[in-house]
Amino acid sequence: MAQPLDATTIPSTDANGADKTNGADTKSEAGDEGAEGSETKPIQSSVAGSVPATSTPSASHDERDWIHIRAVISSPEAATVIGKGGENVSNIRKMSGAKCTVSDYQKGAVERILTVSGVVDAAAKAFGLIIRTLNNEPLAEPSSAQSKTYPLRLLIPHILIGSIIGKGGARIREIQEASGARLNASDSCLPLSTERSLVVMGVADAVHIATYYVGSTLLEQLNDRFGGPAASAYATRSGGPAGVVPGGMQVVPYSPQPTTGNYGNRDNYNRRHDARAQHHGLPAAPYGAQPYPHQAAQPNPAMPIHYGAAQAGGYGAAAPMQPHAGAAMPQPHGAHPAQPVHGGAMPGAPLTQQIYIPNDMVGAIIGKGGQKINEIRQISGSVIKINEPQDNSNERLVTITGTEECNRMALYMLYSRLESEKHRI
Repeated sequence: MAQPLDATTIPSTDANGADKTNGADTKSEAGDEGAEGSETKPIQSSVAGSVPATSTPSASHDERDWIHIRAVISSPEAATVIGKGGENVSNIRKMSGAKCTVSDYQKGAVERILTVSGVVDAAAKAFGLIIRTLNNEPLAEPSSAQSKTYPLRLLIPHILIGSIIGKGGARIREIQEASGARLNASDSCLPLSTERSLVVMGVADAVHIATYYVGSTLLEQLNDRFGGPAASAYATRSGGPAGVVPGGMQVVPYSPQPTTGNYGNRDNYNRRHDARAQHHGLPAAPYGAQPYPHQAAQPNPAMPIHYGAAQAGGYGAAAPMQPHAGAAMPQPHGAHPAQPVHGGAMPGAPLTQQIYIPNDMVGAIIGKGGQKINEIRQISGSVIKINEPQDNSNERLVTITGTEECNRMALYMLYSRLESEKHRI
């Protein structure tokens, strides 16, 4: 059984507001999953500051001691991380002591793989600096109440993610409470891979602390089960398998695939649609809509399947579930069941689902300045569009486009928000 984090050694987050400013809910979203492998020990921080101690660039030149942590970012975000002439990534490396590489661009792919390599504390600091870079925040200043949150999507081998979740979700809750970040582990592997996504949502300092604990937990497992952190180098820079990996750990790494058709340039993880559109002289997109009109998905209407009516059906037929909970969420009063538009999709392929919500609840879904709908979009990875109101109708159509995994999370969050609003009224 995993032992709890030692509260006396957990870095304080009060100084930088990381535990207060990201709206983190310390309730685990990972559900029940026992840790695999050896017992996980309490994580010890080497300093009592606001964030874990960080290695200097000269801390360890022996790459056999490095852990390699992969994450998914959008292609525009990859360009931001690299910076003009590599300036940004060079600064991140100098300040953290970790090496950051981005997979090669593939035509038609909207995602790229970011790999951070180094000792655990250096890698964690690098992720914090990456978040600051993406949010256009000063690299040397701690997070504050005005800091932006960011949903960092880590890639964790299926064989190791159980140790991060812990028995009954205990470990992931401890990491949330220690860091102030919100963590959510996917319930299935990504397409054509044996990696699962772990979304770490928070301000830069919160992500820094959370990735430190995630990395430390992974390091313990790699040392105990696979002979050391070198086993984490299971993917090449281009994202493909690295061949024979020390320790015998077998992982099929996730590789972003070019998308085609109506979903050709869908960008699930970019939070700057409107700013980018305005930069190119285009009008800002509505709340949750795709950035450019010509990229909007064109659904192919099929016979609607009432949401929850076919629990054993194909993609898009199952009722919205809380991640890992395995039970259907109740339908909010006044909300129609979600209707899948694309049936029979291949695993990992985008699909579209539609739900109707009452007009008087639309504001609760959007939130002030689009805050709520943006949060749902960021955490789930789905594209969410709320149609304009129609004459003589007291409902609005909400269209959700993404993979089954992304849509499930989006629907869960939408229904939770509607339930909360219903009880408030």
